[in-house]
Amino acid sequence: VFLPCPDNLIINLREREELIRDLLAQLPSKFNGTHDTNSALGAGLQAAYKLM
Repeated sequence: VFLPCPDNLIINLREREELIRDLLAQLPSKFNGTHDTNSALGAGLQAAYKLM
């Protein structure tokens, strides 16, 4: 499991608000045609546990 450095995860929301809004607006269209229904919950929980 790849875990990013926690120091690089935090951004200043005021400085990057427009970029974050653009990303959130684009997410549904980027994955609209995805037909993969497999779950990634287990891997996500493992990564979250390792980050703690």
